[in-house]
Amino acid sequence: MSDSFQQPNGLILVSDVTRSGEDDRPLRVAHRNRDLTRIRRGAYVSAAVGESANRDERYDLRIAAVLGTRRTPVVVSHLSAARVWGIPVVAPWPRQVHVTVSPASGNRSKNGVIVHRGVLSLDEVVQTSGVAVTSLIRTLTDVARTAPFRDAVAALDHALHHGRTSKPELLVALDDQQTAIGRRRALRAIAFASPLAKLPGESFSRVLLHELGFPPPELQHEFETAVGQRFADFWWEGVRLIGEFDGKDKYTNPKYTQDRTPAEVMWAEKQRENELSDHDIRLRRWIWQDLELVQPFIKRLEMAGLRRGRIRELR
Repeated sequence: MSDSFQQPNGLILVSDVTRSGEDDRPLRVAHRNRDLTRIRRGAYVSAAVGESANRDERYDLRIAAVLGTRRTPVVVSHLSAARVWGIPVVAPWPRQVHVTVSPASGNRSKNGVIVHRGVLSLDEVVQTSGVAVTSLIRTLTDVARTAPFRDAVAALDHALHHGRTSKPELLVALDDQQTAIGRRRALRAIAFASPLAKLPGESFSRVLLHELGFPPPELQHEFETAVGQRFADFWWEGVRLIGEFDGKDKYTNPKYTQDRTPAEVMWAEKQRENELSDHDIRLRRWIWQDLELVQPFIKRLEMAGLRRGRIRELR
C-alpha cells in the first residue's frame, strides 16, 4: 500500500492514506517491522530510502515532513530555507525545521519545529517546488542575524562567489527589515564575507584564522607556473606560505577533477608542490578534521612560520 502513496522524494504521509479512505495501520506495522522509517509523526519513508539518504537529503525529508503534516501554512525560513536554496553552512543541518509566521499567529515552537515571528513583505516570500520559502536575500540576512558566525560566513561566501547576491544588496535588505535583532551580528558577517572563498571549508578556515589571531591571508593569490596559471586558497607573502583546504571533492568531484582519476589529481598536486618549493614557497594543507579539532590546524601553521596575535572569542 505504501508504494502507491509514496511521493517523488520517498515521503509517505499518513494524511494522504487516510484522505483516500484507507486504513493507516499497515504503516504502523511496517514501522514496527523496520520496513519504514518515521521522519516525524505522520510521515515515513522506506527503510531503504532512509538508510541511503545523505546529510542534505535527510534534512530535505525532514523539511518536507514538517510541511506535509502541518495544519496551517507556514514559510520555511532561516537555516531550513538555506537548505531549500542550496546554500551550504559549516555545521550539520539542525534537527529542527525553521519556519516564519506572522506576529499574531498562535503557533509555537515544538515537535521539531522552531517558529519565528516576523512580518514578511510580498517580495520576501517565494514559491519553489511547491514550497513557500523566504526569498534568497531574506534567507541570507536571517542566517547572518541568527546563525553562528562560521555558518553565516559560509552561506554568504557561497552566495557572493556564485553571483547570487552582492554586499550592497544584502545591506539594503537588512536596512529594510523591521527587526533589529541580530543586526550587529549580520553586519559583522557581511563585512567579513568574500566572493573569493569557493567552499564551506575555505570559509571555515578563514573564520578560524581570524578568531585564532593569525594574520589575514590574501585569497586566491595567482601564481604563474611551468604548467600555467595557478591560484592558492590562502597566501601569506611575509612567510612565503600557501595554505589550502583539502576537501574530498578535490579528488572525487568531476567539477574539480576534470576527468582525471584521484591518483592523477594527486600526482599533479605533487608536481605543483615541487614547482613551488623550487621558488622557496612552502605549502601547508588541512582537512575538515583539522579545523574541527583546531589544535592540528594551529600547529601546522605555526610550524610553517605564522605567528598568532590577539585571540578572539570563538563563536
